[in-house]
Amino acid sequence: MSQLSRAALVAVFVLVFALSAVAQNQSKDKKPSSSVTPAAVPATKEAAKEATKGAEPAKDAAPDYSQEAVVVEKMRRVFRYENDGTGYSTTTARIKVQTQSGVQQLGQLVFGYNSANEKLDVTYLRVIKASDGSTVNATEANYQDVPSQVQRDAPMYTDFRERHVTVPALRPGDTLEYEVKTTVHTALIPQHFWFEYSFRKELITLNEELELNVPASRPFKLKTKAEWAPKVREENGRKIHTWTNNYLKRESDEELKKRRRREARQDYVPDIQLTTFRDWEELGGWFAGLQRTQMEPSPQIVARVAELTKRLTTDEEKTRALYDYVAQDYRYVSLSFGVGRYQPHRAQDVFANKYGDCKDKHTLFSTMMKVAGLKVNPVLISASARKLDPEVPSPAQFDHVISAIGDESKLTWVDTTTEIAPFAMLSYNVRNKKALFVSLDGRSKVIETPPDPPFQSTQHISVEGEVGDLGKLKGKVISEYRGDQELGMRMLFRQVPENKWKDVAEYISFQAGIGGEVSDVKIENLSDTTKPFRMSFNVSRPNFLDWANKSTELRLPLPAITLAPAGAALDEDDEEGEDAKVELTPEEQKKEDEKPIQLGSPFELRLSLKLQLPATHKSRTPVPLSVRRDYGEYRAAYKVDGQTLTVERILNMKMRELPPTRRSDYLAFTRTVRTDEAQKFFVENTDASAGAPKLPTDIKAEELIDSARDALQSQNYRIALELLQRAAEKEPKSKKVYNLLGDAYMGNRQFIEAEAAYRKQIALDAFDQFAHSRLARSLWAQRRLDDAAKVFQSQLEINPLDSDASAALGELLMELKRYPEAAETLERAVSLQPENAINHANLGRAYLNLKRDKDAAASFDKAVQLQPNSLLWNNIAYELAQMDSNLEKAQEYAESALASVTSALRNVSVEHVTMRDIGNVSALGSYWDTLGWVEFKKGDLAKAKKYIEASWRLSHSGEVGDHLAQIYEKEGKIEEAIRLYAQSLNAERPVPDTKDRLAKLTGDAKKIAELQARHKADSEALRTFRVKNATGKAGKADFFIVLATGSKEAEVRYIFGADELKPLAAALRTLDYGHVFPDSVPTKVVRRGTLDCKAQECTLVLHVPETITSVN
Repeated sequence: MSQLSRAALVAVFVLVFALSAVAQNQSKDKKPSSSVTPAAVPATKEAAKEATKGAEPAKDAAPDYSQEAVVVEKMRRVFRYENDGTGYSTTTARIKVQTQSGVQQLGQLVFGYNSANEKLDVTYLRVIKASDGSTVNATEANYQDVPSQVQRDAPMYTDFRERHVTVPALRPGDTLEYEVKTTVHTALIPQHFWFEYSFRKELITLNEELELNVPASRPFKLKTKAEWAPKVREENGRKIHTWTNNYLKRESDEELKKRRRREARQDYVPDIQLTTFRDWEELGGWFAGLQRTQMEPSPQIVARVAELTKRLTTDEEKTRALYDYVAQDYRYVSLSFGVGRYQPHRAQDVFANKYGDCKDKHTLFSTMMKVAGLKVNPVLISASARKLDPEVPSPAQFDHVISAIGDESKLTWVDTTTEIAPFAMLSYNVRNKKALFVSLDGRSKVIETPPDPPFQSTQHISVEGEVGDLGKLKGKVISEYRGDQELGMRMLFRQVPENKWKDVAEYISFQAGIGGEVSDVKIENLSDTTKPFRMSFNVSRPNFLDWANKSTELRLPLPAITLAPAGAALDEDDEEGEDAKVELTPEEQKKEDEKPIQLGSPFELRLSLKLQLPATHKSRTPVPLSVRRDYGEYRAAYKVDGQTLTVERILNMKMRELPPTRRSDYLAFTRTVRTDEAQKFFVENTDASAGAPKLPTDIKAEELIDSARDALQSQNYRIALELLQRAAEKEPKSKKVYNLLGDAYMGNRQFIEAEAAYRKQIALDAFDQFAHSRLARSLWAQRRLDDAAKVFQSQLEINPLDSDASAALGELLMELKRYPEAAETLERAVSLQPENAINHANLGRAYLNLKRDKDAAASFDKAVQLQPNSLLWNNIAYELAQMDSNLEKAQEYAESALASVTSALRNVSVEHVTMRDIGNVSALGSYWDTLGWVEFKKGDLAKAKKYIEASWRLSHSGEVGDHLAQIYEKEGKIEEAIRLYAQSLNAERPVPDTKDRLAKLTGDAKKIAELQARHKADSEALRTFRVKNATGKAGKADFFIVLATGSKEAEVRYIFGADELKPLAAALRTLDYGHVFPDSVPTKVVRRGTLDCKAQECTLVLHVPETITSVN
């Protein structure tokens, strides 16, 4: 089923293919690597059988990989090292690709290497064609050696290169094979080598092999996790370690979530580690030698030090001045320590170039401090989540360099790469961690960085504003930060250009629970790190208060308070809630129970709100509270004085950790904070004594229109209609009202009323820029296609260069089957908007119907090239199926579209349903129909019926019903076919050809009206379910229901209506909704339903997704 005629919000599925090892200079963070980013594939059962030969026989049926993005059939990696530190690595891969999205992602591979000490060769890269088994090899024309992005940004780093390979002739169903060899011809550290590797669980992998080959006579330390003990053999003076692995079953979303939470609570340790360094002192001595040779000051450095320190008397003043200079004036190039080279550039080169990576900036700072007679030593550390493993002295454990100032007995710590961190403050990720202190004149050793900032961390946020009569919030937000939040804000606003500060502040406001449109953003003390960072902005938020309801629960515009979790031994009251629960083994549970509770660095959070409410509203205040512990204190105060609401919440955490015996105490403390935040704050409209709340009589039309625009943007059509109707009453000749009023009616699916509004707009202004197009769309929605086409023509007479009107008219002409006119109109639309993918796709549809197959293929290819997404794949697939053209390609596109939307829906939560989710559900119904229709055209009626029946049950679209009726007719089930044709004519957007097919089947066109009338109520009956009324209460209520593949229980959330019916959510969870899904592919479907209850029984009617206009 085509979706070109309606909006579809698509989430594009992208999987990261990251199977990279860390070996010598290969960093897992920043080095360009030979990782690939594909997006969708199945493997054959034969390939799975071959690749898993020798494994334990499967007890269940062979796994179905048909919905996988990519399946790695074979991945083999070999790492060989020599005594002198040279060696090579090879990666051999065989990957099956089937969908178009996989082609898009694997179309170009990028392999990175360090040209100073490595040579990279692509031994072969070829595509095995699924169509005939032929092989297409990459040639020299497919290869391009280019500078890396790092080199383009920072020319001093000339060693980094990238080999880009365009994969030839790759299509869905093909197999990609390649082998890449990287030769280390010059050792980074003579006589030494090291290695790290972790097996990944990201893509289905049928067979993964790893081989580590080292000299048998060379002493080294090898450490592996217990489950990854290698097989070891010796031959020809070599010791060869091998591992095998596979990943044959994808984790469910819940399993993946739990695994990631489990891993997040554990220290990261690679599966395999190897090093030839004896101890940390040897490793530190090596780096000290690299550092010392680069610290020769130039005359310019000496002169700059003198200039910066003149008139400064104390060592601390001089140190601060030199730190601020290097940190703020020298651009940080984000390269992990060890990427490409370990030796820093010369201090004088860094000074001249004005940029450097972590080791370069430290070297310049250390050199300038040396000129000033002050002492600084480098410290090697990991800035990632891993902690140092003291048993493995390897350079691979580090990715960053910071600076330790002064004597070892009293060190001051700085990181010159953070650029605008306050002096002596380290960022959170490098505090309280073991690191290698590299002494330039003594013994290096492992020490620990400080756990806290050098001062008390604070965060103060105040909001002051007023709520207008129409519920619009206008206010000012002032935030002041010191500590970790301060550092994050400084770095953010330093990196973002000032003309984008508004966007950043708007995002911060949204995340803080304030929301709205932001203006007048001001930042204070951005570079002056001796003072707190300060930000202020004005905010305007429409519909903050629902004036149309008599009583409204008001969410206070203040951010939620974040508290440290109590650990992995969670109960229902923990800060992170149900989703954070992790099932632990008894041994893991025992370890967790013995761990202290990490509260983080001490801090103070102060939130304050002063809000002026409308004169027509009164409020009740929440209950104030105060709770004190030795480790923290929380106070909340609330006050209403007339129309002014004042709120203050203060959290003061005083300790950084608690013993595990205090877990229950800490959970009780967090519950108190959460309970306070959950207190409901209600305001009541006192102007509603005679019934529903009324609009203020003295409100101006301009204010009504502005508020209506805001309501339309938030898809609150009910409110928009009321506001615009009042505005039209006040100013019936206003040219600003009726287009908006028509839009509100369209959003509310009142198409006839929308038509009337647009006609009033045209009567007021016959040359209105948009009214004719909008009128045409309202007629189109009423299925008055010829009338709509005429009005679009009127729009183009007013503005011949209106690309949107040309595109819409072309699509409408397609529906009218006026293909020559459609092609001509769409050609004009493409000319006006050459980058619009949908226009190219529609033009391809027109060409296809005109038998211009080559032109159609070119247009489709261009559309996919411009915007490869599920909407285009689906629509191209549907059109190909309609024309019985290239059905294999149609199937590829249809499956790619379906894989994308099913993936997007997997993570839907009933607590956070959005209109994007509803759009995806609507798309899912269309995509099921498209795939079914392709199967129908291919002659597989059983498979076609399975998908189209599921689509019909979900969408109740006239087009889908017509397809299902054709299947019944083909099966010889004439009565079922007649019933489906009649139902289709009553459904959303019926197909004109349905009447002809029904007339032909019945033999009497006069019977059509009678059949339509007989089956008029069928659609709602098919969506109606009976529910026992356990409450005994009467009333109506709306619920969201989320159904998942393979789950017998639904997720349910009450939306609005009779509160007495809320308990019936339990019955809806276990209700039998029938056969929802056509296959076992993991996904979810969101349904909205209205529950209508009498005393004993209720009926639940599910809404058609396309008709849902709001999630409220």
